[in-house]
Amino acid sequence: RLHATKGETEFPHIPHWYDWERETVKKEIEVEGFHSIYYFEFGKDFSHAPEKHDFWEMVYVDRGECNCIGDDKVYHLKQGDMYFHKPGERHMLQTIKGIAPNIFIIAFCSDSADMKYFENKKIEASLVAKQNIAAIIHEASSTFDLPFNNPKVKRLQPKTDHPLWAGEQSIILRLELMLIETVRENHYYESPKKMFFTKEIIT
Repeated sequence: RLHATKGETEFPHIPHWYDWERETVKKEIEVEGFHSIYYFEFGKDFSHAPEKHDFWEMVYVDRGECNCIGDDKVYHLKQGDMYFHKPGERHMLQTIKGIAPNIFIIAFCSDSADMKYFENKKIEASLVAKQNIAAIIHEASSTFDLPFNNPKVKRLQPKTDHPLWAGEQSIILRLELMLIETVRENHYYESPKKMFFTKEIIT
């Protein structure tokens, strides 16, 4: 190996560039972990006391409608809508009288600066987002004993009988992908970009 003999250098020898590149992959949004995952049908007159915590909480309405209240502001969600409660936001969920909605909730940790995009936002989920949510529900139900009927259960209990291998990691990866795609679809591209392929690629 060659070694530097004079002056200050970042590397004392010719580096293994593939190692350096792997260590410096830029991550715009990174999910460090998750606290809870729910999917169930709420009662027609459900509401709970306001709460707040130091992590994110995403609410997605799979069927029906409900109100998400964040810092005393009411967000009406209908089927296909999702809302993100930011860390420290005082919030609660309230069903609309006479309607029993099916709701998916995931609480997760992320310190990424670009998560600011989701603050105080109600977003209509795209087809890609819905597919990722469905995949997360599948992975979670095959990895944990999910509290399908009890929203007061906070701790996730791993399945003792044949849990899905790498399920927890897959949940995080799919959640990150959903967040990235949601930002792209709603913000990153100012207008749809057309992609053209050469005849050689097509054939």
